[in-house]
Amino acid sequence: MVVRRVARSLFATWFAVEGWSALRHPASHTAKVRSTWARLAGRAGLPPVPDEKRLRLIARAHGGAMTTAAVLLVAGKAPRTCALTLAGLTAPLAVAYAPTSPGALRSMPAEEREHLVRAVSMLGGALLAGIDHEGRPSMAWRVEHARVDRALQREMQHGAATARRTVEHATATTRRQARVAARAARQEAGLLARDAARRSRAAARAARSEARVAAARASALAAQARSRAS
Repeated sequence: MVVRRVARSLFATWFAVEGWSALRHPASHTAKVRSTWARLAGRAGLPPVPDEKRLRLIARAHGGAMTTAAVLLVAGKAPRTCALTLAGLTAPLAVAYAPTSPGALRSMPAEEREHLVRAVSMLGGALLAGIDHEGRPSMAWRVEHARVDRALQREMQHGAATARRTVEHATATTRRQARVAARAARQEAGLLARDAARRSRAAARAARSEARVAAARASALAAQARSRAS
Protein backbone atom coordinates (compact mmCIF):
# COMPACT_ATOMS: atom_id res chain seq x y z
CA MET A 1 0.00 0.00 0.00
CA VAL A 2 2.83 2.42 0.87
CA VAL A 3 4.72 1.50 -2.30
CA ARG A 4 1.61 2.11 -4.41
CA ARG A 5 1.02 5.51 -2.78
CA VAL A 6 4.64 6.56 -3.34
CA ALA A 7 4.54 5.32 -6.93
CA ARG A 8 1.38 7.30 -7.61
CA SER A 9 2.96 10.44 -6.18
CA LEU A 10 6.03 10.02 -8.37
CA PHE A 11 3.88 9.23 -11.40
CA ALA A 12 1.72 12.33 -10.87
CA THR A 13 4.74 14.66 -10.78
CA TRP A 14 4.98 15.10 -14.57
CA PHE A 15 1.26 15.79 -14.88
CA ALA A 16 1.37 18.35 -12.07
CA VAL A 17 4.39 20.15 -13.55
CA GLU A 18 2.98 20.10 -17.09
CA GLY A 19 -0.42 21.31 -15.93
CA TRP A 20 1.04 24.03 -13.73
CA SER A 21 3.20 25.23 -16.60
CA ALA A 22 0.16 25.50 -18.87
CA LEU A 23 -1.79 27.23 -16.12
CA ARG A 24 0.90 29.81 -15.32
CA HIS A 25 2.41 30.28 -18.78
CA PRO A 26 -0.25 29.48 -21.37
CA ALA A 27 1.55 31.44 -24.10
CA SER A 28 4.10 28.64 -24.57
CA HIS A 29 1.28 26.15 -25.17
CA THR A 30 -1.08 28.17 -27.36
CA ALA A 31 1.16 27.86 -30.42
CA LYS A 32 0.99 24.07 -30.26
CA VAL A 33 -2.77 24.20 -29.66
CA ARG A 34 -3.17 26.51 -32.68
CA SER A 35 -1.12 24.31 -35.02
CA THR A 36 -2.86 21.12 -33.85
CA TRP A 37 -6.28 22.74 -34.20
CA ALA A 38 -5.48 23.92 -37.71
CA ARG A 39 -4.11 20.48 -38.66
CA LEU A 40 -7.22 18.64 -37.39
CA ALA A 41 -9.79 21.22 -38.49
CA GLY A 42 -10.17 19.80 -41.98
CA ARG A 43 -10.10 16.14 -40.90
CA ALA A 44 -12.36 16.27 -37.84
CA GLY A 45 -14.68 19.02 -39.02
CA LEU A 46 -13.61 21.44 -36.27
CA PRO A 47 -14.60 25.12 -36.42
CA PRO A 48 -11.98 27.73 -37.33
CA VAL A 49 -9.06 28.30 -34.99
CA PRO A 50 -10.16 30.46 -32.01
CA ASP A 51 -8.54 33.75 -31.26
CA GLU A 52 -5.55 34.13 -28.96
CA LYS A 53 -7.65 34.86 -25.87
CA ARG A 54 -9.68 31.68 -26.24
CA LEU A 55 -6.59 29.63 -26.96
CA ARG A 56 -5.07 30.88 -23.70
CA LEU A 57 -8.29 30.00 -21.87
CA ILE A 58 -8.27 26.50 -23.37
CA ALA A 59 -4.61 25.99 -22.42
CA ARG A 60 -5.21 27.22 -18.86
CA ALA A 61 -8.35 25.11 -18.42
CA HIS A 62 -6.48 22.05 -19.64
CA GLY A 63 -3.54 22.79 -17.35
CA GLY A 64 -5.78 23.44 -14.35
CA ALA A 65 -7.69 20.22 -14.87
CA MET A 66 -4.43 18.26 -15.21
CA THR A 67 -2.94 19.85 -12.08
CA THR A 68 -6.10 19.18 -10.05
CA ALA A 69 -6.28 15.54 -11.13
CA ALA A 70 -2.57 15.07 -10.36
CA VAL A 71 -2.92 16.58 -6.88
CA LEU A 72 -5.95 14.39 -6.14
CA LEU A 73 -4.02 11.34 -7.36
CA VAL A 74 -1.17 12.17 -4.96
CA ALA A 75 -3.69 12.61 -2.13
CA GLY A 76 -5.26 9.24 -2.93
CA LYS A 77 -8.72 10.69 -3.60
CA ALA A 78 -10.50 8.48 -6.15
CA PRO A 79 -7.16 7.40 -7.65
CA ARG A 80 -8.62 5.34 -10.50
CA THR A 81 -10.92 8.17 -11.60
CA CYS A 82 -8.05 10.67 -11.38
CA ALA A 83 -5.76 8.39 -13.38
CA LEU A 84 -8.36 7.91 -16.11
CA THR A 85 -8.94 11.68 -16.14
CA LEU A 86 -5.21 12.24 -16.61
CA ALA A 87 -5.24 9.71 -19.44
CA GLY A 88 -8.04 11.65 -21.13
CA LEU A 89 -6.19 14.94 -20.64
CA THR A 90 -2.91 13.49 -21.96
CA ALA A 91 -4.47 12.10 -25.13
CA PRO A 92 -4.69 15.59 -26.76
CA LEU A 93 -0.97 16.11 -26.03
CA ALA A 94 -0.12 12.84 -27.75
CA VAL A 95 -2.29 13.88 -30.69
CA ALA A 96 -0.65 17.32 -30.76
CA TYR A 97 2.86 15.89 -31.02
CA ALA A 98 1.93 12.94 -33.25
CA PRO A 99 3.41 13.12 -36.77
CA THR A 100 1.10 13.37 -39.74
CA SER A 101 2.75 10.39 -41.47
CA PRO A 102 5.11 7.54 -40.48
CA GLY A 103 7.91 9.12 -42.49
CA ALA A 104 7.56 12.42 -40.66
CA LEU A 105 8.63 10.76 -37.42
CA ARG A 106 12.24 10.58 -38.64
CA SER A 107 12.34 14.24 -39.56
CA MET A 108 10.80 15.44 -36.29
CA PRO A 109 13.01 17.58 -34.06
CA ALA A 110 14.47 15.72 -31.12
CA GLU A 111 12.58 17.90 -28.66
CA GLU A 112 9.20 17.21 -30.25
CA ARG A 113 10.00 13.50 -30.52
CA GLU A 114 10.85 13.52 -26.81
CA HIS A 115 7.55 15.26 -26.03
CA LEU A 116 5.69 12.66 -28.10
CA VAL A 117 7.38 9.71 -26.41
CA ARG A 118 6.78 11.23 -22.96
CA ALA A 119 3.10 11.94 -23.69
CA VAL A 120 2.49 8.43 -25.05
CA SER A 121 4.34 6.85 -22.10
CA MET A 122 2.39 8.89 -19.58
CA LEU A 123 -0.86 8.05 -21.37
CA GLY A 124 -0.09 4.34 -21.06
CA GLY A 125 0.89 4.72 -17.41
CA ALA A 126 -2.30 6.64 -16.63
CA LEU A 127 -4.37 3.92 -18.26
CA LEU A 128 -2.60 1.26 -16.19
CA ALA A 129 -3.14 3.29 -13.01
CA GLY A 130 -6.78 3.72 -13.97
CA ILE A 131 -7.41 -0.02 -14.09
CA ASP A 132 -5.43 -0.79 -10.93
CA HIS A 133 -7.76 -2.40 -8.37
CA GLU A 134 -5.14 -2.32 -5.56
CA GLY A 135 -5.27 -6.08 -5.20
CA ARG A 136 -9.05 -6.11 -4.98
CA PRO A 137 -11.03 -8.23 -7.41
CA SER A 138 -12.56 -6.60 -10.43
CA MET A 139 -16.19 -5.56 -10.68
CA ALA A 140 -16.99 -8.47 -13.01
CA TRP A 141 -15.47 -10.92 -10.51
CA ARG A 142 -17.41 -9.36 -7.63
CA VAL A 143 -20.67 -9.43 -9.62
CA GLU A 144 -20.17 -13.08 -10.57
CA HIS A 145 -19.31 -14.10 -7.02
CA ALA A 146 -22.20 -12.04 -5.68
CA ARG A 147 -24.47 -14.15 -7.87
CA VAL A 148 -22.85 -17.34 -6.55
CA ASP A 149 -23.17 -16.08 -2.98
CA ARG A 150 -26.85 -15.24 -3.52
CA ALA A 151 -27.44 -18.71 -5.01
CA LEU A 152 -25.70 -20.34 -2.04
CA GLN A 153 -27.69 -18.17 0.35
CA ARG A 154 -30.94 -19.19 -1.35
CA GLU A 155 -29.92 -22.84 -1.13
CA MET A 156 -29.03 -22.43 2.53
CA GLN A 157 -32.35 -20.73 3.23
CA HIS A 158 -34.18 -23.48 1.34
CA GLY A 159 -32.24 -26.14 3.28
CA ALA A 160 -32.96 -24.39 6.57
CA ALA A 161 -36.66 -24.16 5.70
CA THR A 162 -36.72 -27.85 4.73
CA ALA A 163 -34.95 -28.83 7.95
CA ARG A 164 -37.36 -26.67 9.95
CA ARG A 165 -40.34 -28.31 8.29
CA THR A 166 -38.80 -31.75 8.90
CA VAL A 167 -38.25 -30.97 12.59
CA GLU A 168 -41.77 -29.59 12.91
CA HIS A 169 -43.20 -32.68 11.22
CA ALA A 170 -41.12 -35.00 13.44
CA THR A 171 -42.18 -33.06 16.53
CA ALA A 172 -45.85 -33.23 15.55
CA THR A 173 -45.53 -36.96 14.82
CA THR A 174 -43.83 -37.55 18.16
CA ARG A 175 -46.53 -35.61 20.00
CA ARG A 176 -49.25 -37.51 18.18
CA GLN A 177 -47.60 -40.85 18.98
CA ALA A 178 -47.17 -39.77 22.61
CA ARG A 179 -50.87 -38.89 22.83
CA VAL A 180 -51.81 -42.24 21.28
CA ALA A 181 -49.49 -44.10 23.68
CA ALA A 182 -50.87 -42.19 26.67
CA ARG A 183 -54.42 -42.94 25.58
CA ALA A 184 -53.56 -46.64 25.13
CA ALA A 185 -51.86 -46.66 28.54
CA ARG A 186 -54.92 -45.09 30.15
CA GLN A 187 -57.18 -47.62 28.47
CA GLU A 188 -54.98 -50.52 29.57
CA ALA A 189 -54.78 -49.12 33.09
CA GLY A 190 -58.56 -48.85 33.13
CA LEU A 191 -58.93 -52.43 31.96
CA LEU A 192 -56.46 -53.63 34.57
CA ALA A 193 -58.23 -51.64 37.28
CA ARG A 194 -61.64 -53.06 36.27
CA ASP A 195 -60.22 -56.57 36.14
CA ALA A 196 -58.64 -56.14 39.57
CA ALA A 197 -61.90 -54.79 40.96
CA ARG A 198 -63.81 -57.71 39.47
CA ARG A 199 -61.38 -60.20 40.98
CA SER A 200 -61.58 -58.41 44.29
CA ARG A 201 -65.37 -58.62 44.28
CA ALA A 202 -65.20 -62.31 43.31
CA ALA A 203 -62.74 -62.99 46.13
CA ALA A 204 -64.98 -61.14 48.57
CA ARG A 205 -67.99 -63.17 47.45
CA ALA A 206 -66.01 -66.41 47.81
CA ALA A 207 -64.84 -65.37 51.28
CA ARG A 208 -68.41 -64.56 52.34
CA SER A 209 -69.61 -67.90 50.98
CA GLU A 210 -66.90 -69.78 52.85
CA ALA A 211 -67.72 -67.84 55.98
CA ARG A 212 -71.38 -68.81 55.69
CA VAL A 213 -70.41 -72.47 55.14
CA ALA A 214 -68.13 -72.37 58.17
CA ALA A 215 -70.87 -70.74 60.28
CA ALA A 216 -73.32 -73.41 59.21
CA ARG A 217 -70.92 -76.19 60.17
CA ALA A 218 -70.24 -74.51 63.45
CA SER A 219 -74.01 -74.31 64.16
CA ALA A 220 -74.43 -77.99 63.23
CA LEU A 221 -71.58 -79.03 65.52
CA ALA A 222 -73.04 -76.94 68.33
CA ALA A 223 -76.44 -78.57 67.83
CA GLN A 224 -74.89 -82.01 67.96
CA ALA A 225 -73.05 -81.15 71.10
CA ARG A 226 -76.23 -79.96 72.78
CA SER A 227 -78.11 -83.07 71.80
CA ARG A 228 -75.42 -85.27 73.25
CA ALA A 229 -75.31 -83.38 76.41
CA SER A 230 -79.07 -83.79 76.96
